[in-house]
Amino acid sequence: MSSTLATKVDSLVEWLDTNSHWREDLIIKESQYGGLGVFYSEQPEEEFDPLLLRIPKTNLLAPKNSFIYNLLEEYEPVNPELVISEGVYALVVSFIYEHSIKHNSPWFEYIESMDIKSSEIPICLWDEADKANLANTEVDLLNMLDPKELIDFYIEVLHFADVNKTFVVIPQVLDIPTEHFSHVDILEKHKDKLVLFGKFLQTAISRAFEVDNYYGLALVPAADIFNHIEPELVNGKVKGREDIHFVCDESVCGICGESACDHEDSDDEDIENNDMEEDMEYENGDVQDSSAGEGELSSEESAEDDSDNGEEHLAHSEEEEEEEEEEEEEEEEEEEEEEEEEEEEEPIKELTMEHIYELEEELFNEVDTDLDPEEVSTVSDEEIQVDNGRMADLAQELSDASKCCDVVLVRRPEASTELFNSYGNELSNAYLLQKYGFISKENVNDSCILSVQFFKQIKSLKEKLNTEKRREIEEKIEWLEKLGYDLINQILAGDHDREHEHEHGHGHGHGHDHDHDDECEDDCQDDCCQPQEFPESWPLSIRINFNGECTPQTYAILKLLELKYVHFKYKLLSTTKERKLIPRIKKLLLTHSPQELATYNKRVSAWCQARIDRYPALTLSKHEQLIDSMKSQEIRILQKFIHSS
Repeated sequence: MSSTLATKVDSLVEWLDTNSHWREDLIIKESQYGGLGVFYSEQPEEEFDPLLLRIPKTNLLAPKNSFIYNLLEEYEPVNPELVISEGVYALVVSFIYEHSIKHNSPWFEYIESMDIKSSEIPICLWDEADKANLANTEVDLLNMLDPKELIDFYIEVLHFADVNKTFVVIPQVLDIPTEHFSHVDILEKHKDKLVLFGKFLQTAISRAFEVDNYYGLALVPAADIFNHIEPELVNGKVKGREDIHFVCDESVCGICGESACDHEDSDDEDIENNDMEEDMEYENGDVQDSSAGEGELSSEESAEDDSDNGEEHLAHSEEEEEEEEEEEEEEEEEEEEEEEEEEEEEPIKELTMEHIYELEEELFNEVDTDLDPEEVSTVSDEEIQVDNGRMADLAQELSDASKCCDVVLVRRPEASTELFNSYGNELSNAYLLQKYGFISKENVNDSCILSVQFFKQIKSLKEKLNTEKRREIEEKIEWLEKLGYDLINQILAGDHDREHEHEHGHGHGHGHDHDHDDECEDDCQDDCCQPQEFPESWPLSIRINFNGECTPQTYAILKLLELKYVHFKYKLLSTTKERKLIPRIKKLLLTHSPQELATYNKRVSAWCQARIDRYPALTLSKHEQLIDSMKSQEIRILQKFIHSS
């Protein structure tokens, strides 16, 4: 799964040794699951150290660390919908430019280890034979096969490269005549460069990690070598099986990247300062008005005041000079002592982890971070070779966990076993294929959308109804779109939270402390503690889940359509107050009799069979086997519902 060149592993590890803390007992070698993987050698230490990698955020390949960041910030996009200075756009552009300058990039060894040429291309650039085989799959229904967005992005990056060509040499993949900056010309005359651009994009997004509010998405050397392991379904719940977690202090300032700064209060301070200035001006104005009313001081009084002020000023000046001389003498003595200490100290040839422990403890005492105590892990007792320059700075950075990203073990594996990460315990095969270029044979997050069949039935139904009845259906769907769907999800999410509290015997205050395998830990990141996510739009919620069950949203939508219009109008449409709507939705849309469920299941079963019938017969294509595996799993899910209903 990892597209890393085996011939470049040694140089990558050397880079890691000088730019991060990478455990020497980790082995990067060929994996039986494809590509390279990271393997664990059992630690000889009695005390288990979970930290595998710690890398300063300043050493990440992130847009804000790239040499073109200022150019990205100053660039005015041709397409206002594509802001290439932010998010994944900025990361891809930075990656391409860092790749183009080769040895001049601080990440050269890391970039060189990537097998970009052999990387998968985005599925929207697959050939027509593959796309024909993907018809009716989730990839097709989620509109992942249209290359328009990718080409729009490519054209915007071409404009960026052209605008900045006087400052930076245009990378080869972006070197296209300006008169060819169009969809048609790119597809017909520069398809090879579009495909290469797609490989850069796929390489970047498949390796990207979300770091924090300041850095956003970034490439994290070595963290992207760990292979993916799919989650499993345990008691109807998706449970991750990964060995490691990527952790960092995410709640830093979005302006400066610090975990504690004044930017959050800057607006309030500006207001307070303005108020103070206005008060001072007001007070000064009052004083002047008052003195003007009393008349000017007499010349004798002024002369006496001037004389007194002059004597006081002279006395203060003499005292200040004496104090300054004393301070200068003290500073000279301190400098002499420091020079003597430096002469006595030998150059640091080897910095033990005891020193980093001390530095880390000092920083930890000075600055509180938002990291979970288990995530604020320390560097191991292993000694790192450093000099008094750059490596000493690295040691200082490594001692501050809030300014680093860590890869930590979440369970102690057996010796000589491969360590796995999760690329997303919530990702279905369609999204795994789009982002990473692979699928899982038994992906518990897979589901099958039935919105095509739903709309086909609605269309057929409306054709048989009069104008008034068609309007009633349209009003119901409009209400669902604007308000109903969100409230249905809100109710279902509340039910999910209460079920979670009942299962684990706690609320979400996270005051619990128990075994990780059975229940949740403080601020745990397991799927059970995460808020339940629903599809963004209601048509995507009409689906069959991996276990062959229909979603509750599907039943609610079917019941809404059958609800008598008078009840819909006066019970749901007549108010927007959640306090009234939520109990009404529970009663009218989310409560079903056995007879109603039987009717709905019969209808949904017909939809499932209709979708199965729409799959085309596979023809020879490059990704035929992968597509066949994806298609077979989707059909099995649909058949589960048919056989159970």
